[in-house]
Amino acid sequence: MTLEAKEALAQAFESRSPADIRKGISSCRQLLLNEEHGGAMTQLRGITEEDIALARTDHDRESRMARVAILEQFISILRENGDKQLRGFHNDLQDLKGALRVFCRVRPLNGREIKKNDTIAVEIVDPFTVSVSKSETDKQTFSYDAIFAQGTSQADVFAECKGLVMRTVGSEGAVCTYKGYLDVPGCTWTWVRTWTCLA
Repeated sequence: MTLEAKEALAQAFESRSPADIRKGISSCRQLLLNEEHGGAMTQLRGITEEDIALARTDHDRESRMARVAILEQFISILRENGDKQLRGFHNDLQDLKGALRVFCRVRPLNGREIKKNDTIAVEIVDPFTVSVSKSETDKQTFSYDAIFAQGTSQADVFAECKGLVMRTVGSEGAVCTYKGYLDVPGCTWTWVRTWTCLA
């Protein structure tokens, strides 16, 4: 069974079929073939990087969007396996799509809320999803392109947006940033920064 799984994985990468790659990686994980699983993840990251580079140079919209559809599947496989480089790939994919990006920043409790023993009703599920408690039994989930926790620094937020800012400086396109908020006190906290965070 182990040899069959390895051969199936090799054939999947040769065909570059997302469905076969997903199945092969899943088999390696189930059979506890950690070395093969790690190698497959490295290989998938390499293929993803190659395809992103090719998509950037592809000027035919239909061809680029077909490549983007495959990239979405590759990135989905990486997400399922908890890949550490996922955010970079996700941002590259959004650039290729020309899509709107929505970030979420969970603000910490302010002094008044701490005195009242309030609790935060937002739970960060993964790097792209938050769960909001409407009541003890009712939770709602929301997906974003990036989520910043309560302890995230302005420098971390800027690092995520730096590519967008640099794009406007390089005249590669228009970028608009908008900040929405659910409560007035959180508005001022979000925009506090020092000049050192821009270095």
